[in-house]
Amino acid sequence: MQWQRFDRLEDMDASLLAATSSFVAAHPQANIEHDLRWLSARAQFADRALRIYIARDASLAIRGVAPFFIHPSTLAIDFLGKSLISLRTKRATLNAGPLLSPPDHPDEALLHALLQQIGRDLSGAQSAYILGCPAESAAAQQLLSPALSSLRAIAISAPYARRAAAVSPTLEDYLAMLGTNARQDLKRNERKLLKHVNDEVRCEIFSTKASVENFLTQASAISKATYQTKVFGVGVSNDDHTAALLKSAAEQNRLRCYVLYCGDVATAFMLGYLHAGIYYSEAIGYLPDWKEWGVGNTLHLHVMKDLSALGTVERFDFMYGDNPNKARLATESVMEQNIIIFAKHGSARWVGAAYQASLTFSAWASKILDRAGVKDKLRKMLRASAA
Repeated sequence: MQWQRFDRLEDMDASLLAATSSFVAAHPQANIEHDLRWLSARAQFADRALRIYIARDASLAIRGVAPFFIHPSTLAIDFLGKSLISLRTKRATLNAGPLLSPPDHPDEALLHALLQQIGRDLSGAQSAYILGCPAESAAAQQLLSPALSSLRAIAISAPYARRAAAVSPTLEDYLAMLGTNARQDLKRNERKLLKHVNDEVRCEIFSTKASVENFLTQASAISKATYQTKVFGVGVSNDDHTAALLKSAAEQNRLRCYVLYCGDVATAFMLGYLHAGIYYSEAIGYLPDWKEWGVGNTLHLHVMKDLSALGTVERFDFMYGDNPNKARLATESVMEQNIIIFAKHGSARWVGAAYQASLTFSAWASKILDRAGVKDKLRKMLRASAA
């Protein structure tokens, strides 16, 4: 079997497109970022593109699908959460990993052939990124194996727990699954907030094309005040690109966004998408001045109540990375990690080597500062400088 590459959905005939979509929809490891219709919406802009690999056997039955999203990115060297050096480049991102059949016993040779093809298709300083790759998957094991000499694959994160929360028939059912302390803290915070604003708390839901402009106005204003935007430059922007994507999501009946109002003040937001019984919480933020009132956690309760009422959602996905708050709000988790891939030809050879060396140095320096007892102080100073 060989992998075929398609750079546009229009390059696939109707039968292949239908078969591929059905294969993805039925695959137990698929998520929203494997869905071709959704990826096509994300790639609707001039600086975005698709790169879809499909493997078929002699009978033309599909045995593998690996849909990459090509987008502008920054290859950054960070230290203590602060970007020191950055290089603008194009990145090919595959979420979770390729979908192979059978799922539990993937063809190792087929997987190896895909990795080789990915490497050949990388040009210049372009990299490939496996975002949220299951830590024990065949893809992670092959990529990080010393035997894979034709590519430079780097684990840019240690394995972390990707958290999720089961959506129950009622909010109380969900709360009953949490730890006692978490459950009591959530209820205490909500009572505290309600008392502070004389019960003037409401959660507005945004799910239509007509509501996108209003949501982005509120969410982007909150996002600008957050630490994530000030330090890392990431957050929700009120621009044509974001508006077009959210409107496409609304057209596909995926959009589900929220804003928590305390009185007349928009204090917290959540941006997310619905797909195959899962709510993907892609972005969340709250005004720093309202942190002590727990507006982020109160918003989470409103969201879980709404998802329960929909009756079609089974799981709330906290998405990539982990932190203590996700841990206490979640009811399940899986281990995954992020892996970046460089080709070993052309300029990518040197870019990959330099990037790997920088990660090694950063980890070494971080350990030294930690032993000296000054790592946390430096991190707090960097955060304070961005405030």
